[in-house]
Amino acid sequence: MEKIYTIAQRANILFLFLFTFILLFPKQGKTQDVSGKLFYFAFAENSLGMNFAGVNVKLYFTGYYDTDIRVKFPSKPGFGTQTFSLTGGSYVAYDFISPSAGVNPNYDRYTNYETVLGNGIEISSDLPISVYAVFFEQATSVEVSTVLPVEQLGKEYITAAYREIDDVKAHSRLTVVATENNTNVTFTLPNYTWTSTDGFALKRAPSSPAWNITMNKGQTYSILSNDNGAAQNSPAPAPAPGTNFNNLGLNGVKIVADKPIAVIGGADCTRAGDVDYLGCSACDITFSQLNPKSSIKIQNGANRFVSTQTLLRANNTVDPGRANSSIADYLIIIAYENNTVVNITGKATATQTLNAQQYWKYESPGQQLSINNPGRTDHIIESNKPVQIVQIEKGFYCDNVNGDPSQMTIFQESLWKDNYILVNPSDAVASFPQNFITFIVKEIPANNSRSSMVLNLNGANVPVPNTWTQYGTTPYWWNRIPLSGVGVLKAKGVNPFAFYSSGSFTGPGSYGFMGGATCDMQAFGGADTANVCNGDSTHFRLDSVHNGVVTKPAVHPTYTNPIYRWRIDLNKDGAYNNNTAGDPADLAGPTPRYLFTAAGIYNVILELTDVAGCFDRDTFSVTVISDIAKPVVVGPNAICDGDSIQLTASNDLTNGRFVWTDPYNNARIFGTDSSILKGKP
Repeated sequence: MEKIYTIAQRANILFLFLFTFILLFPKQGKTQDVSGKLFYFAFAENSLGMNFAGVNVKLYFTGYYDTDIRVKFPSKPGFGTQTFSLTGGSYVAYDFISPSAGVNPNYDRYTNYETVLGNGIEISSDLPISVYAVFFEQATSVEVSTVLPVEQLGKEYITAAYREIDDVKAHSRLTVVATENNTNVTFTLPNYTWTSTDGFALKRAPSSPAWNITMNKGQTYSILSNDNGAAQNSPAPAPAPGTNFNNLGLNGVKIVADKPIAVIGGADCTRAGDVDYLGCSACDITFSQLNPKSSIKIQNGANRFVSTQTLLRANNTVDPGRANSSIADYLIIIAYENNTVVNITGKATATQTLNAQQYWKYESPGQQLSINNPGRTDHIIESNKPVQIVQIEKGFYCDNVNGDPSQMTIFQESLWKDNYILVNPSDAVASFPQNFITFIVKEIPANNSRSSMVLNLNGANVPVPNTWTQYGTTPYWWNRIPLSGVGVLKAKGVNPFAFYSSGSFTGPGSYGFMGGATCDMQAFGGADTANVCNGDSTHFRLDSVHNGVVTKPAVHPTYTNPIYRWRIDLNKDGAYNNNTAGDPADLAGPTPRYLFTAAGIYNVILELTDVAGCFDRDTFSVTVISDIAKPVVVGPNAICDGDSIQLTASNDLTNGRFVWTDPYNNARIFGTDSSILKGKP
């Protein structure tokens, strides 16, 4: 993060030194930073006869610092607490469901939906961590979701739970988890029409009035539906791409609570693409935790999301009969409010106006056979009001993606961060031979956004090739980097960026998610004196207090034996990544000294890295003024004893301070350009 601050100008008759700190980047909020100390989540069984049998269900934890992590079921205290120790910079995997057991004894089996159950998981830690929920089963259950900390949860949600399959046993589903006791939750269905054809699905018609439930901490409430809009096997035509009035799943359910809740949306199994392109038969479980309305910030009249393709796409050579399908992912865009105008630019241009609880299933134009115009999902999405967006990957045989469908929540651009630590998960049963990190950056002139990106896997540097693709003529670029292994990833850049972590099997199965833990370190640089002119030296230092706020906590693992790197941009080329010709060598240590030899305005850049690899950057400008010319003093040069005279000084100082010294009267007078002195023999 970039920060520049201002301290007052100071001058006197001998010298003048000016420091000016200008704000470059505001402190970033939290959304794609999914780190915290308290989390609530819930897994859902796969209703296609799976019931967790033969499936690895895991929670992964990672963070920058050594900490203890606790997992429990708040509504079932009799089951106790499991504790794990995390070593900073590594990860811990918790086997929530093992293939041999096929069930977690803490879980209530799903035999009756729309019922309050005790399936909420509470995860707490002493220091910030990030949490990932993972299903591992190669054929029908592979998915990863970030888990949001309580501080990022909200009280109002619009849901995304996409379902596309003709099997009545596979449902779209929503799960709500309460984080506090006596939480009142209201559900309002969208105005769609669907039918329920089994005993587990939704019990209420869309025209039913809203209903309320009360939940305690750690309790859950789930809704299922097996509606498919216009079924692909029926005589009725399938809904066209971009249609926002045919409900494929539980998209657009409004959920409002009086206390923070977690909401997870997805489907037991979905054949993404089969409605639009018959034959896309690959089916997979999908789920992702959804962002609350409070996380979607409107800035300058709009909020902006930037998306791209997460996995490699190719013309379908496996089955030429299916070669007319598109290689683009779906974007499911759901409106919170009436008259929500959504504009899409980038690979293609499209506009849609949605009312509250309506959604737009958008697909970029361009089909497999149109090699020169592939339907890649490189888009900038802007809306004038809050929206929920998930990205749906199509499955195997639909576009030869070598993976089943997957769902991920997309985060807003204004809340991107400039560093992350995350886990690329793996498992003995289900490893992913194809893994990718996809960066999205906004190129800021002179800040080298693309060339500054650094990626590290399990302590080893991963080269970031110069294979960036631009979003048309916009300042946005993306780059997909293949990974040869899985584990702990660290990524950082000079400016905020977004990323996708994704992977797939050589056959069925795939995953994708956004979100990682970020550093909470705040590096504030300054100088230990303002009384320095050209030709004098000054110390730089790490400020522990800025604008009255303590930036260095009394007890915190950050700032423990940090590594300091100070850089000075003497040639004023604005380079942030490396020193260039004319710049001095890096300075090290907490208070390095530097001597400015010429007047001018310079950037001083502090990069601070602590023992855990946590990183922050601060930039401040220094204006150095040349030595001041000797002032001209006008007035009598002799007076009698007891008489007074007035002396007047002149100089080219702006807002300068004059100090007059009367040695005979042992007096000093400050701050004026004239003084009345009394004579003494």
